[in-house]
Amino acid sequence: MSLSHKIINEHIFMSFPYELKDTFRTLFKTAKWNSTQKAFVAAHTPQNLRKWEKFIQAADTANKLLAQKDNEEATGKEMEELADAANKLVIALTTDLTCAQQRIVDVQKDTALARAQAAELQPYIAEAKEKLKRLLEEYDLAAEKRDTIIAPVLTLYEEHDLDDILKKYFSGAVRGYAGKDTLKYAEARFRKLVRDMRRIGSTVDAFDDLLYASLNRPDKVKDLVAGAREKMHSGVRRHNENDAERWESMEA
Repeated sequence: MSLSHKIINEHIFMSFPYELKDTFRTLFKTAKWNSTQKAFVAAHTPQNLRKWEKFIQAADTANKLLAQKDNEEATGKEMEELADAANKLVIALTTDLTCAQQRIVDVQKDTALARAQAAELQPYIAEAKEKLKRLLEEYDLAAEKRDTIIAPVLTLYEEHDLDDILKKYFSGAVRGYAGKDTLKYAEARFRKLVRDMRRIGSTVDAFDDLLYASLNRPDKVKDLVAGAREKMHSGVRRHNENDAERWESMEA
């Protein structure tokens, strides 16, 4: 009797020599005998098809081993060796199949875990997107402020050479009493810059602090020059009515 199988109504009907029954049962523990078809029957699944293929491989190996002994008298020891070789092959194939099934289970678990983690992260992703949206809006506002407020101020900085004014302020303060004329020169130029800025509606509080500082306190002037440099860009803003009152009191 040869090895054969056929598929009927989602079932596999498998036929093989009776001598291979024990080997077959090693792989198909739940297969049922069907007397009508004279075959063992199991569900038609990819896993069972792979088992059947491995069973055929095991049977083929055993047949080849037996064929080598066709012209010899098989002793009890030789038969045991043949059976042992076939059983070892079946065990190896079964082990491989078990490992493959476990890998499938592990992959399914990992996939489920990844999906669960992705679901948990969704609120944080949505929050991050919202924060990014707000940051982009803030960036757009900052760009608008730069174009409408800071850009004209930067033009005045260049026209009045603010960098040179602040250098003159600092060098005069370092020289103390001997640098008072330099301080007055720097102050006069700085006053023109500040007034031009006010005419276009802009101001920097740190500039006012420096402009109205006492030139008799060179140590303080040095600190105020540093403050003016620090805020010359980030401190630019539109002036208001309160600023006008403050300037009047500082001029008095």
